[in-house]
Amino acid sequence: MLFLHGPVFWVWALVPLLGYAAERLVQTFLRGRQPIKVVHASFTPNYQGVKKKTSIGVLHFQFQPVERSSWTRMKEGMYLYLNCPGVNPAEWHPFTISSARDDLFANTTMVEKTTGFEVYRVPDKDAKRANRKPRFLRVDKLFTDSSVKEDDYLERHEVDYLDYVSCHIKVSYRQNSWTRRLHAYLRDMAGGRNHMTADTELFKSYYNPKFRDEGIIPYSCFFSNYDERGDLQIGKETDVCAQPIIRIDGPHSAPSEHYMQYKTVMVVGAGVGMTPCASILTALLKYRWRKGQAPEILHFAWVCAHEDLEGFEWFVHMVTDLCYRLKTARALEAQNLRGAGEGCRINAFAQYYCEINIFVTRAPKEGQEFRPLKHPKHNYAAEAQINGVEPDFDAEQLFRALQQPKTSSKKWKDILGLDRTADSAEAAPNRFGDVFIWSGRPQWDDIFKQLRFAMEYPHIGVCFCGAPVIGNDLARCCRTYSREDLPGFEDTRDCRFMLHKENF
Repeated sequence: MLFLHGPVFWVWALVPLLGYAAERLVQTFLRGRQPIKVVHASFTPNYQGVKKKTSIGVLHFQFQPVERSSWTRMKEGMYLYLNCPGVNPAEWHPFTISSARDDLFANTTMVEKTTGFEVYRVPDKDAKRANRKPRFLRVDKLFTDSSVKEDDYLERHEVDYLDYVSCHIKVSYRQNSWTRRLHAYLRDMAGGRNHMTADTELFKSYYNPKFRDEGIIPYSCFFSNYDERGDLQIGKETDVCAQPIIRIDGPHSAPSEHYMQYKTVMVVGAGVGMTPCASILTALLKYRWRKGQAPEILHFAWVCAHEDLEGFEWFVHMVTDLCYRLKTARALEAQNLRGAGEGCRINAFAQYYCEINIFVTRAPKEGQEFRPLKHPKHNYAAEAQINGVEPDFDAEQLFRALQQPKTSSKKWKDILGLDRTADSAEAAPNRFGDVFIWSGRPQWDDIFKQLRFAMEYPHIGVCFCGAPVIGNDLARCCRTYSREDLPGFEDTRDCRFMLHKENF
């Protein structure tokens, strides 16, 4: 057939080839020309992946678009195309955005411009000096018992808000892969800016000299530059060859962005497919719920293989921080309600429900040695003194539980119950605040039964990113448990599960 249609092949190939060429030209010369400032780049090795020759670690970088007008339509779950001219000017790769929209437009975190370390505004205890210029102090100095010197304080022009868009990229083990070359390019750019110098404890915890010859060296680099007026600004646009460090084509729509259409949503991620789910989790717990926005009920599920846990330390820290923020917000709301008296509702934070379930597959038996967190856990002592709220757990405790989960996922129904009010859930051994740790694959039928039985709103959104096999299970359950004639669920005939999935 190929030889039979060969003479007229160009007739059928002309239109799609022209469309492909037009798309590449528009991407390279129009959409990919927006100026981008790289703010931060860091690399966390995953030595378990190195031993299996699958991945050498996770590359995390943050950037700021100089012109933000095209980013106002950004939603959580979207993706972008990334190009690095220093690696290959013609090669573009898609990556999911792992940050929330308001991390770019409404982030309240402030950092030191030269180092990127987070800073806190120091309250002035002297009422007579309340109108003087504010001063700031780095978090690592604020949370230590050592005395603070006058030179340690920073003025307002030395700090700035950290607005960013972020991506987390799994770096392939193959030497000539694009992600491996991108990692090497950013590592070389870090140079003297690398905060993980050889004499720091953080570098020593990540560094393994056995893999130095392969270029598997941890780094964390914060970029800044001087503008035309000589003022220091966060971010850097070009490299030493005066070419853009990165080029971005995006953001582009993806199925998970529809999560905000529902009052109840279940967000499911598998492995590295958790990145769009992480952006949704950040958006709800850090921003949207503070504004009284939907969804009101969040069921978050992450399925991860045990050998991949080392590459997701960043997510462990993120979950720990977001859960503490949520607990603090609830405590402050309750305090405000008590002060305002009965019948006055200041904030509706109590209407929101969050349940985070992490399923660790192929977990080893008990007796294996625990791997400590390489990145130090955040110290909430000073914050607890200010707001009076103690964290339910820290990142180290959560990471240890993930390495050796003791509760089988088959006990889901026994522990949580169909209506989420079982007494066993409060004292469950696998519970850390709003987080539950399970060993084994999710029992999707039990999970969907619980969601339908405890239904508060008829339409439930299911957003998924991950392997097709899990996507197929979710599609089956959405069809099955959306049936009106499902036995035992006559009171919830109008329940509908709406699936939004993307596979990789």
